[in-house]
Amino acid sequence: MKNNIEKLQAPRNYFLMIMGIILLFNITSCDSGGGGCDNITVISTDDVDMNNDDFSDIIESYNASYNNNPNTNNNQNQTNIFVDLSDGITKYALSDKNNIALLEQFFFGVQNEDNLSYYELSSDSVIKYNDTQALSYFMNDGHKDANGKLKQGAPIDKAFNIIAGDDDLGIVITDGELYDSKSKQVSMNPWASDALKQWFSKNGSLEIIYTDFSESNSGQTFSKHMYLMVFIPDNYSGNFISSLKADLTSSGVQFKSDTYSTNVSGLYDRDSYPDAQTPGTLQLNTYGNADGYFSENNFEYINLTNIAEFNTFNDGIVYYLRDVGDQNGNPFNYPIVEKLFIDLEAINNYNVEEVKINISNVTEDFNRFKRNYYALKNKPKISKDDTGKDMLTEDNYLIFDECSLVDIDNDSPYDTFEKVIEDTKDDYLNILKSAYNFELPKADNKLNDFIFIDNDAGMNNQANNQKFETVLKFDPKFDEDTKGFYAEKNNIIKVDVVVEQEDFILNPINRQSLTWDKIDRSGLDQTLFISLRNVLNNNKPNSILYTYYIELGPFNN
Repeated sequence: MKNNIEKLQAPRNYFLMIMGIILLFNITSCDSGGGGCDNITVISTDDVDMNNDDFSDIIESYNASYNNNPNTNNNQNQTNIFVDLSDGITKYALSDKNNIALLEQFFFGVQNEDNLSYYELSSDSVIKYNDTQALSYFMNDGHKDANGKLKQGAPIDKAFNIIAGDDDLGIVITDGELYDSKSKQVSMNPWASDALKQWFSKNGSLEIIYTDFSESNSGQTFSKHMYLMVFIPDNYSGNFISSLKADLTSSGVQFKSDTYSTNVSGLYDRDSYPDAQTPGTLQLNTYGNADGYFSENNFEYINLTNIAEFNTFNDGIVYYLRDVGDQNGNPFNYPIVEKLFIDLEAINNYNVEEVKINISNVTEDFNRFKRNYYALKNKPKISKDDTGKDMLTEDNYLIFDECSLVDIDNDSPYDTFEKVIEDTKDDYLNILKSAYNFELPKADNKLNDFIFIDNDAGMNNQANNQKFETVLKFDPKFDEDTKGFYAEKNNIIKVDVVVEQEDFILNPINRQSLTWDKIDRSGLDQTLFISLRNVLNNNKPNSILYTYYIELGPFNN
């Protein structure tokens, strides 16, 4: 981003003045904030310079404002373990040797995680375990209450809600059965729905490791499962799941696992780009050098202004790609960008029927964001007297240090005229002018008949046991009459590679792994299965797989 920050020398009055006027000038100089400043910072946001120190911060923040990334927690993860101590676990599940072996390996392995906390689930309460012998305590069978009866009423729904409200690694050990102590029966409601919806909305995933076992009770045998339900936050970078599975396998423990998620980020690779600094503009690279900024957050910024004019004539970028044809003069529409691959097969729980693009001109919106960025970065300062107190005018208005006031796009971003201390609350936002405010992104224009995605090429690559290739080309209908572009300045085009919700087709959920015989002999307990199936079907992924920002020159100028 080219700031064009320069130091302007304010005109000086060298005429002889009477002594009082000279004294007045000295009193109200830059230091006091009342009579001008010899050095005024001037910022222009019209141009984009990817080499500017602020560019990365600005484009990353701007893109995040569109994508509404819910997880901004960079703190170290906690690891919270909730153990069901109802008799379904302590009496019946732990009577199975394979289950005992699985839990032993789990407790050994989880010790490597950060900031461990253990919680007991019993008697409708979540109780923190504060001792140091977690393995021996939670591996004991037949936990009893104060009356000498086996504990019941493990509130696994409360554990789910606690986990969903945080951004930590959360693990629930349970048989999945929620017993309602008040009604004296197993819950029939899909109790996990709200927690799962909240968790998936934050791009968290759920790994369910489970075993099958039989419970003999009152002369009848019930088919059951014991679960390790591992809630993995989006910002978790550890390898607990893979390490645990490896330990279980090497120890001969029998287990199965399923993964559930609605996260579609990080599915791309740019390995086939010419190099780390060059985008997938293979045909354009034969005419000149395209500059690129490549984010780790599913987007890139490409500057094509140095390669060719943005016009529909015989000397512009459209002609070179769409109209000039191949080496033999035959019609051929070369890609604007290609060689970005998206692994659609890695999307958990869904099949993708079609990939689409949404195109918009965000030139002015991006400039508005930059104006807000620099305004917030250059807030006004109140002048102080020798004792450190705020300086005031005769009418008791604040005096601002004029050397702290900047000029952004030929205006001051803050209204500092006749302000009191109350006006400066909320970090000066109350005096920020509307032209420098930015609340929500809003595209200048949605563009039609401009660029299309070659789905045939992309899906053909997918069909050959490879990844979907993103191939963008100029639309045959694009011409000089196409609306939505600026003729007097560069155009910044935002291209979102998306999958519409109706094009995410939910794969069958493993019903057997998520249902079990009810202990009250009333049939199958399907509450967990129904919760998970409905949440995945009704809350499909955020559909933006990748975003291109493509900067082009003035249109047909």
